[in-house]
Amino acid sequence: GGYELISDLDFDTNGDGQMNELDNYWNDGEGWEPIGSTYSSAFRADFHGNGHQIRNLYIDGSGSAGLFGYIEGSKVQPIKISQLAITGPMTSITGSYNAGVLAGSINYAEIDRLFVSGILNARSNTGGLAGDASNSTVNNVFSSVAILMGNNQGGLIGRFNGSTLAN
Repeated sequence: GGYELISDLDFDTNGDGQMNELDNYWNDGEGWEPIGSTYSSAFRADFHGNGHQIRNLYIDGSGSAGLFGYIEGSKVQPIKISQLAITGPMTSITGSYNAGVLAGSINYAEIDRLFVSGILNARSNTGGLAGDASNSTVNNVFSSVAILMGNNQGGLIGRFNGSTLAN
């Protein structure tokens, strides 16, 4: 089972070029709450972007931050995330630790054909795609992300453990 994106999404919902209280996902300044925001509620399904894009994702929160907070599969059944662009001039992710545009943390996942851009801030494990990637396969990914602070920084992945990377 899983989910698929059937159209482009823009978090600047009123189209005024600003992320503020007039946007649907402002959430008192915290923006989007990551899907699977805690380890116990981790995202455990496949996600196919169908080549669509998510624009202007904005998060100013604590904990693991990204479109997904935690993506958690298993050795037998890794989670598949594919064909998605997360971009836009107002894409900005701030978290306490494990911050990435796609996800704060991925474990046992197969990531393929993603494009990410934006600005990131976190104290540790900060990467363009994911703050932490363990036991995962990452293929055909492009990251153009400015990382403003954080230990274990990486243009693609902040902390890379037991994973493979290609293209």
